[in-house]
Formats: sequence, structure tokens, C-alpha cells
Amino acid sequence: MNLFNKNIVLFLLFISFFFGFGCSNKIVKSAIHVAFPPVKSVTSKTFNAQNVDKIAVLVLPNKEMPDRLIEDELIRILIGKGYQVPSRTDIKHILEEMNLQESDLTEDNAAKFGKLLNVPAVLIASLTQFEQYESEDGMVLEATMGGRLISVEESEVLWIGSSSDKNIAVERATDLLVLLSKYMANAIPERIEAQLMNGDMN
Repeated sequence: MNLFNKNIVLFLLFISFFFGFGCSNKIVKSAIHVAFPPVKSVTSKTFNAQNVDKIAVLVLPNKEMPDRLIEDELIRILIGKGYQVPSRTDIKHILEEMNLQESDLTEDNAAKFGKLLNVPAVLIASLTQFEQYESEDGMVLEATMGGRLISVEESEVLWIGSSSDKNIAVERATDLLVLLSKYMANAIPERIEAQLMNGDMN
């Protein structure tokens, strides 16, 4: 075999190994990949993110939902979008002052709560559906998380959204619910300051 033929053989072996390895990786990834769930949301025409510099985050308690993890994820994304978020201590203090639990909040008393907390808007998140059952492919986790952004001044809904997913790739319900809160929060309009800052960083 001459040198030219040897080079061709080596090249073909390299290509076969490269693509074979790449394909095997893709197969493994597809087995654990969580598909981006659909997010349905509606924003009020009166909502101007520039007029909302601070958002209080409240997660309605649910035995199936890791409230603290959900809250942390929502806060992390809102801060990245340019919003300020009051501390849990301040929120707890105001709830105690109003003699309320998170589960007691409605659009009306959420507005009163926001005024006492001195924020222009309150985000209320809740788990509206959760199912866990066996299928031929394995354990299925199905969940829907919803959120409402309430205007403190007008007591109206500025933004409403929900995120749903049905998945057999996620082993723990906690992971799926955190992902749903992430996708839902990402649908909330971003402030211009955050857009400019992110643009400067790119």
C-alpha cells in the first residue's frame, strides 16, 4: 500500500470515529434532555416594565412544591431582568402585620400587601397541576405552574403566564418544577436597563 492510499485509509477511519462518537453522544443527550416547555403568557397593555423597579415574590404553599427553591429561581431571574426584589424577612414581617398566610393572598389584598412593602408589583406563583404516574416508558412527571403579576396601584393583573411540561427524563419532581418556574419567569418582560447591561456584556 503506497503512502497516498495509507493517508486515505487513515482519514476515513478518523471520520468514522469522529461521527460515530458524535452520534453516540447525541443519543445519550437526547435520553436525558428536557424539552423546552411551552409558556403561555399575556401582558397587559398598561404594563410598562420601566415603571416597575421592584417586585415582591410570593409562592403559594403546596405540599408537592419546593417553595424555597421555586422562589429562589424566580428571584434569580427577576434580578437578571433588572428588577429589585425585597427580602424574605420583609415579606414575612408584612404578612404577619396583615395576619395573613401566603395562601390567603388575592389580587385585592396582594395590592394592600404591596403598598405596605412599598413595591409597585407583586408576583404570585402557584402550582396548578401536578401528576406523577407510571407508563410503559417509565415514571411520568406532569406539572403546570402559573403566575400573576399584580399592580399595587391599580389592583389589576399586569401579566399572567403558565408553564407546563410532561416528562419522563427528569427523575425528581423538584427538578421539573424549578425548570417550569425558570421558563415562566423568563416570559416576564425585561427592563431596558437589564437589556442594555446584557448588551454591554456581550
